[in-house]
Amino acid sequence: MRLAPPSHRGGVPWPRGRRHYRRSCPKAEALVRAEVKKAVVKNAGAGAGLIRMLFHDCFVEGCDASVLLDPTPANPRPEKLGPPPRASPPPTWSCSPARTLHRPLPLLLLRAGPPCLGLAAVRHGRGAGEPPAEANVLARRVLFASDAALLSSPATARMVRANARLPASWEKKFARAMVRMASIELKAAHRGEIRKNCRVVN
Repeated sequence: MRLAPPSHRGGVPWPRGRRHYRRSCPKAEALVRAEVKKAVVKNAGAGAGLIRMLFHDCFVEGCDASVLLDPTPANPRPEKLGPPPRASPPPTWSCSPARTLHRPLPLLLLRAGPPCLGLAAVRHGRGAGEPPAEANVLARRVLFASDAALLSSPATARMVRANARLPASWEKKFARAMVRMASIELKAAHRGEIRKNCRVVN
């Protein structure tokens, strides 16, 4: 997993590119990458869990890791104690958050619908030796009705065929969309802090 601090949208300067910690903590990126890699090797769902956590964190209150905070006397009801995300999208799921990601709605549609889907969406992902998801859609061998519906629209059917022709095409688009999303309302300089313990403020 590559960690790249993106530029900040809200006017407060944010370090561009990687290697932001090259002076204060030169091994920061390598350490984080190694730990994430170890976690994913041990549990393949860990990577999906981190991506899901980033999605929910960034759309709740900017990318400030507030979803990790434990309850305290000053904040007895942190986000982690709130109601869990819906296990499945409601019939009127809003596409407005998706539009924030610079047109990634097709990306969400092309992989089992909105990101509020539960564990079934993670289990539906491709494992070793399985054909690409697009090939299954084109062969009409899918788990979700939302996947089957992709071929009912000329626009999404075109995207499915394009992704099937270009291996890893969807993954690259998804990675770019996640990096863009990670720039939403970043807390930088005087507006934030680097926590010594992710579960509590310093």
